[in-house]
Amino acid sequence: MRLARLTAVVAVIGALMGMSSWALAADSGSGDADADAAKKAQQERAECLTCHSAQGLQNPPRQGMDLAKLGELLVSNDRLQKSVHADFSCEDCHGAVVATYPHGADARAQVKSCPECHKPMARRIVPEFKDSVHVVAHLPNFTCSSCHDPHTWQKVSSLGSARLTVRQDNAMCRSCHENDARFAQFTPVTRHDLADSHKWLPNPDLHWTAVRCIDCHTAAKDDGGVSHVILPGTKAERRCVECHSANSSLRSRLYRSKVEEAQVNTIGFLNAYILNEAYVLGVTRNQWLDWASVAILALLVAGLGGHGLLRFASNMLRKGRK
Repeated sequence: MRLARLTAVVAVIGALMGMSSWALAADSGSGDADADAAKKAQQERAECLTCHSAQGLQNPPRQGMDLAKLGELLVSNDRLQKSVHADFSCEDCHGAVVATYPHGADARAQVKSCPECHKPMARRIVPEFKDSVHVVAHLPNFTCSSCHDPHTWQKVSSLGSARLTVRQDNAMCRSCHENDARFAQFTPVTRHDLADSHKWLPNPDLHWTAVRCIDCHTAAKDDGGVSHVILPGTKAERRCVECHSANSSLRSRLYRSKVEEAQVNTIGFLNAYILNEAYVLGVTRNQWLDWASVAILALLVAGLGGHGLLRFASNMLRKGRK
């Protein structure tokens, strides 16, 4: 009986070890497959960039190319390598039609729409997008890629800095709202001067380097995510205190990834994680300095009151002696 039990235990252990080895082999195989796919994507992309790059435009690898049209279809490999699509081949989005040259006449029509891959995200974003000022204004050519360039767009987590996030996000807004030619691609309406539209805002240039356009032009969401209901200027946030206060909305927007950090650091600064990026009046103040200011004011009032009281008492004493 004992021998039978021992044999069964050894068999179970052997089976478990075999399963573990199989799992490790499977993981290793999966890793090799991923590496091969990434290598293949890099090779395919390099082939495309022999034409669709600044170098390809300067030294066309083929005769008879339409260089004017090519100049509108250039991609920066450095930026692409840092983008969210860095591990994808061109064919993953553009389809097999781009694998041969010349490309088919319908090559642009073969490009996948973003929701085809980003289904869970699209289910949340598309209903919001339909209420955006861009859709309400009836811009039929306005799509995800009108803002989010698939060749350059980076995740906020990969940028690692609020300043860099602001630079990326605001650049996509300003690429239209400060450019007549690009603005005209979407609407016949005359573009309003961006500086003139924001003349109510103190030092707009400073704001545009420190906060995102969407921090004012979207409503806050309970889950801390970014709303795609872009608001027109008439409905955008204009209450300065929404940002410039201890409980600034920036805590749940631009700096939401940092909000779990201590709100008050060891030397008394409120929202110190914001102070690492920018000084925001009313948000990053120091509570010790606040209390010291109150104490100094109290002492000043007490001193003035005491001085006045002593002058009054002194006058009363002089009158009594007379």
